[in-house]
Amino acid sequence: PESPLMPDVRKNWRIARVRLSDSERLVAELYMRITNWRGAVARLQAVLKDDPNYTNRDAAYYDLAEIYFKTDNKAQALPWYQKVVDEFTKSDYLEKSQERLKELKAK
Repeated sequence: PESPLMPDVRKNWRIARVRLSDSERLVAELYMRITNWRGAVARLQAVLKDDPNYTNRDAAYYDLAEIYFKTDNKAQALPWYQKVVDEFTKSDYLEKSQERLKELKAK
């Protein structure tokens, strides 16, 4: 832990961890395309559990919300959309999440 190489080790570990999480999220997206909802949820939840600092958490949150929305589990979708809105001021998923929240709260 006292090695002068530790900053590089931490940086490279983070890069590797992001790549691993990205690959898991891509598998989840494939499962979503073929409507294997359980498989997609399992992959996304594993990413969020194993890598709480994942840099693309907004995408994982949004994908989980969409799965629950599309499978008529609207109550489960709501907190995931809310996480995108609460945790990310700049996200490709922010506007879509805000729209879904309005839609869900109007019902």
